[in-house]
Amino acid sequence: MEFTEEGTHKLEYWSVDKAGNAEQRHTVTVKIDKTAPTLKIELDPSILWTANQKMVKVNATLDTSDTLSGVKSVVLMTITSNEPESKDGDIQAKLGSEDTSFSLRATRFGEGIGRVYTITYTATDHAGNQRKATATVTLPHDQSGKPRK
Repeated sequence: MEFTEEGTHKLEYWSVDKAGNAEQRHTVTVKIDKTAPTLKIELDPSILWTANQKMVKVNATLDTSDTLSGVKSVVLMTITSNEPESKDGDIQAKLGSEDTSFSLRATRFGEGIGRVYTITYTATDHAGNQRKATATVTLPHDQSGKPRK
């Protein structure tokens, strides 16, 4: 018997000897998981304002699930920027860990659209399936067109 479809399958088995004596039946559950877990990232704050050169703590809320094998880990993989890093270093994070908190420098060049930090996490389920998701933290060039708080 071969199980190829994703889902939970029950296998029942027993043995019978040459005299016709049968042992008790045994049941085994086999789960086949071919689907990566879901992963959504929400960052707070997602906009840094103003460009005061200070490090700002950012917290990530991760919403992940996997119905068959369950989520094994969610790892902070990378944080990149569309602008070069300053000499002081603009990113403080434990990459390769399950960290949900890191710091980013509120700095940007005077030209262009502003700085965009891209944060990437990878969720892995117990079957080895993976899903990557990204979210951004922006430091806009200006606040024109945005409502004031």
